[in-house]
Formats: sequence, C-alpha cells, structure tokens
Amino acid sequence: MRPSERVIASFGGRGDPVLLDGGQGETWVVGDVVLKPALDPELVEWLDQCAPAVSQDRLRLCLPLRSGHGERQVEGWTAFPRLAGQDARGRWTQLADVARAFADVWSEMAEPPFLRRRENPWERADHVAWGEAELDPADLTPTLRSLLGAQTPVSGRDQLIHGDLTGNVLLAPDLPPAVIDITPYWRPVPYSVAIIAVDAVCFNGAPADLLTTIDSAPDFRQYVLRALLFRMVTDTYLGIAQEGRYAVVIAWILGQTHGRTGGH
Repeated sequence: MRPSERVIASFGGRGDPVLLDGGQGETWVVGDVVLKPALDPELVEWLDQCAPAVSQDRLRLCLPLRSGHGERQVEGWTAFPRLAGQDARGRWTQLADVARAFADVWSEMAEPPFLRRRENPWERADHVAWGEAELDPADLTPTLRSLLGAQTPVSGRDQLIHGDLTGNVLLAPDLPPAVIDITPYWRPVPYSVAIIAVDAVCFNGAPADLLTTIDSAPDFRQYVLRALLFRMVTDTYLGIAQEGRYAVVIAWILGQTHGRTGGH
C-alpha cells in the first residue's frame, strides 16, 4: 500500500515516497515526513493529550503530525517527523538506558485506559506472559509448558514502559536518543529491558551473557522469562512456528531454573 498524492500533500511531504526497510513493509518517507498506516485512534488521542507534558530533554519522542487541516489521520495514514540518527541495534547498553529513561520521563502518568482494550497478537501474548490469560491447550508446546511452569512473582511495580524499543531508537551525535515508535505497556521497567535482551540474543546475534549484564535487578531472570514468553506466544498467535530461534534463551532460562531447584 502506497500513500496517495493527497495524503502526501496533506502532511506537507515533498518528493516521491520511498519505502523504508522495516515497518512491516508499510512505512514510507517523503522528504522530512514519515507515513505509516493509521495508528490506533485511542493511542493517537492519548499521545496528543499527554505527550506535550513530557520533557524531551532526555529523549526525542516521534509524535504524530497534524495535516494542514488539523487532522491526525488522512485516508488511513498517520504522519511523523523524520528524526536524525542511526538505528541503535547493537548498542544494547545504551538501548537499555533508553528503556529506563522512557519509563522515567513518563513515570507520573496514570495507566492509559485504552491499554486494557487493545486486542492484537502482541497484547494477547503479553497477558499470557504475565499469567493474566491462558494459552489454548492446542498451542501449548512442551517448551512453553516448561517456561510457564518456571514463573515466580516479581517485585517491580507497574508503570508506563515501552514494549518494543529494538529497532525503534535512533542515536545521533549531540542529540538525545530518539524513540520513533511509541508502544506503551503497563508493566515494571525491567520488562522493557528484558524484551531488548531477548531481541538482542535471539534476533541480532548478541552473546548470551548480555542476559546477565544488561540489568541488575535481582529478579531479572524472571523478567527475561516473561519477555521470552511474550515473543514466543506472539509468534504462536501470528502462526509462526520458529521456536528454534529462541533456543539460547530457552536453555539459559530452563538451565538456570533447574540448576537453582536442584542445588538449593
């Protein structure tokens, strides 16, 4: 799907649209404007109301633009400013710092009501990962059963975090990090870091010892377990059968769990 000339003109784009890598093959850049299929209207409204109160001294937040007529969406498209910077993937410690900074700058916000109403594979998987929903028995593989059985309570408090920072942070000299796709969840902060860690090891070739060095929370293993379940169950809901790509983290979780059970 390609944005029409009317959409491009409405948001002030200049030139021919160029398809960007990532963004599920649906993100286009036109000059200084990035166009994506329309976001959840409730998310857009919430950002419109709440984001202006958030300081951007520590982070640059990529927020939806208005059209020349004041609209947030035109013909099913949402527009964003094109921010300077390079993808932060590979700079995992800095990415974890961004996760903590994001949570910190939003720390005074109440839980957005629309989060509880979201219905998509990622949201459903998050609820399974946190024991708030059950996976269909037909989808419950032996590995998933073992992982779910390894869960113990965590101590962190729920607050607004970013649930998908990998690939959505840009770093540029002399500028704060930019968060280009705001995906809010209401969970403890180490969960945001754990998702980064799982993505790094499973999808980006980072070493497994990153799982022990990226965060100092005493119960961080449990957050990694939930992040692993989040990604694996999302795959299940999307019809992707690729359990093998999580093998390193699965072994790290279950090996640590079994070792602790057997030795203490």
